[in-house]
Amino acid sequence: MINENHGPLSVGVYWNPDNRYKIYKHNFFVKKNQPDYSFLSFVLAEFIETPLYTYLLPVVEYYKRQTENIDDSKIVKIAYDCRFYYKNKPWNQVACVAYDIRKYIRNAVPFNRTNDANICRLYASAFKLAFEALNLPYAYSHFARVRLYFEYKAPQWHRVNRIIFRNRGKVFAYAIDIELKTIKLYPSSFHAMKFHDKNHDGMIDDKSLPSFSKKI
Repeated sequence: MINENHGPLSVGVYWNPDNRYKIYKHNFFVKKNQPDYSFLSFVLAEFIETPLYTYLLPVVEYYKRQTENIDDSKIVKIAYDCRFYYKNKPWNQVACVAYDIRKYIRNAVPFNRTNDANICRLYASAFKLAFEALNLPYAYSHFARVRLYFEYKAPQWHRVNRIIFRNRGKVFAYAIDIELKTIKLYPSSFHAMKFHDKNHDGMIDDKSLPSFSKKI
């Protein structure tokens, strides 16, 4: 059940190290430095630089969702509801999924665990699953690990999502972090930045969104 109207997400700044620092300096909730000691995560770390990593990652992400009592069928149901409610409005579907998945996780995960170091992986994993259920043509979501630096603190690893799609021979990529208070789309590919930076000055001056391909 969709309880609120979701317009398309707004476009944020270009996804580069300097801008990431500005974004997370005021928005990043400093997490407890608690590594994930699960056996599957340990195995995944051992194979991170090998082709086997691609096959192990979905298993680990599924395990993570199960240990936090996140129901995959509910995630997919949210995506189906968003797709039905915003028929033929793909960017509204993406916004709907982003906010409703975040709301579901916040309600499902005990408050005392919402500050764990690896909770960002749960948000990213759930969003990826929901985005795939939207079945947008030539579009997919993937994980992106970013290292965040703050004054007088050890570097913090953080997990976000990337939305990647192709249209008319161009590849558009946007970083998205549904854990942030205000969810935005951060251009992270050449064609995405070129689309939004009409003046070629490194600044976002066009905040409209490119269309997804209509071909399947």
